[in-house]
Amino acid sequence: MCANFSQVTGDRLSHMDLNDAKVWDRWLKKHLEEKFWCEYDVPCGRGRQAVDVMGPVERALWQTLTVKRADVVVHWVSLDWVVEVKPRVCMSGLGQVLSYLHLYRLDHPPISRSVAWLVAGEDDPELRPVFQNAGVSVEVVEE
Repeated sequence: MCANFSQVTGDRLSHMDLNDAKVWDRWLKKHLEEKFWCEYDVPCGRGRQAVDVMGPVERALWQTLTVKRADVVVHWVSLDWVVEVKPRVCMSGLGQVLSYLHLYRLDHPPISRSVAWLVAGEDDPELRPVFQNAGVSVEVVEE
C-alpha cells in the first residue's frame, strides 16, 4: 500500500513541483495508517496529433510529450481518486483536476467509481463552494 510505501507506481518527484511534493508528503504522513495504492504521473488522454511531416519516431515522441498527466491516482477501497496537488486551493487546480478526471474516465472504462480530488496546503474558503458545486472533493493539509 502507498501508505506503507510498498506499492507505488511512478516517481512522484519526477514531475511534481517541489511545493506540491511538500503538500503531498504531509498528506501521506496524515494517512499513514490507511490502506491504499498510488500511481504517480498518470497519463490521461492520448496527446495531440502529430503533424503529417513528422516521421514515425518524431510522431511517437510528440504524442508522448503532449499527453496530460495527473499528479496522483489513489486507489482506495472501490474508488479511484484522481488527484491534483497544489500549494493552495485555486481555480487552476479545479480546471486541471476536472480535465484529468474526464480524460482518466475515457482511458479507463468502465471506471464509474472515479472521482476528482484536490489536495492543497492552504485553504481558500471563497472557492470551496465552487469545488463543491463541481463535485470535486478538497482536502487541506496545512503545515
